[in-house]
Amino acid sequence: MRAQPVAGEGLLHPAALAAAALLGLNDHLFKALWPGTVTGKLSDVAGLLVFPLLLQALWELGGWRSGRRVAPSLNVLAVCVLVTAVVFTLAKVWPPGSHAYRVAFGVARWPLDAALATLSGRGLPPLSRVSLTPDATDLVALPAAALALWVGAARVRASGRCASGRCAPVSAPEARSFHALGSALANDRRLLRRA
Repeated sequence: MRAQPVAGEGLLHPAALAAAALLGLNDHLFKALWPGTVTGKLSDVAGLLVFPLLLQALWELGGWRSGRRVAPSLNVLAVCVLVTAVVFTLAKVWPPGSHAYRVAFGVARWPLDAALATLSGRGLPPLSRVSLTPDATDLVALPAAALALWVGAARVRASGRCASGRCAPVSAPEARSFHALGSALANDRRLLRRA
């Protein structure tokens, strides 16, 4: 008998944990010690693996919080990978995308900055933008997002939603949510009929 999957547990996969640790170490230590192309690309690769899994975890935890059971889904993860790749690309090659990225991630990071400042006895920090170096050559890291699909596929298989290599379709609530978001699944008529 298979254990029930836990919402958000994709972030606990060893590859996700290693990528998150690499991202933190690289951004806060390695880039200062060894600035250059390699350390710049390491953060991109690690972020492209972790961020889709984070989005999927937020989706699952949102479902759990609202009282519905949300099983691991490759369809959800595929949309998360697509969103991550599009945001990454826009941030790296389009100036308005770069600006939006800096502001959005600055706002998202503020609660952690505020907690750390409070714990260290300093006052609350102001909202600030994160740093970002737009560089089209960073797009070479995009295939790293496929690693998130590899991690997710293992989770879906372990949850029992795949039999003989074929994955079960998403649930009706998932399909309705994707349709409402105008996701890439809108072209899959089979899922839209189920919604």
